[in-house]
Amino acid sequence: MELQNIIIIGFASCFVLILLLKIFYKKSDRVYYHTKALFTPAERSFFGVLSQAVSNQYLVFGKVRIADVVGIKKASNNSVRQIAFNKMASKHFDYVLCTKDTLSVVAVIELDDKSHLKEKTIHRDSLVENICRNADLTLIRFNVKASYQISAIKNKITASLNSSHDEL
Repeated sequence: MELQNIIIIGFASCFVLILLLKIFYKKSDRVYYHTKALFTPAERSFFGVLSQAVSNQYLVFGKVRIADVVGIKKASNNSVRQIAFNKMASKHFDYVLCTKDTLSVVAVIELDDKSHLKEKTIHRDSLVENICRNADLTLIRFNVKASYQISAIKNKITASLNSSHDEL
């Protein structure tokens, strides 16, 4: 009889443990949620106009990690390399302009709203500019507006790309 009680208590204990683990994992699995949109309304609006402005020559990708576009040269000291990577690891470009045939990166585009006047964002913008300059990557900035002219965006991109080719 004693062995039977030990087996019953063992099964009951396992059942309670499994139940507790299910409850625990259910709560901890719920740390993620699905965002409703990739872009803010301002970013989406600009994306549409930008895509139209460059559609004959380029493809536009949005919210691309800087680390997917910019590499880090081998450094004599691994900590220098790690520090450089950490500075850009969690940052992204608003838009990346690529050739249609090879998907080579031609330029990156940042859309600046009023948050770019804040000290934290100014520091981030400075870092992104330094990364692009160091990597010889053309960075084109546009200010958020209520409306955009396709021709003005196209002209600014063309001028920026031409001037970056002149510098080489």
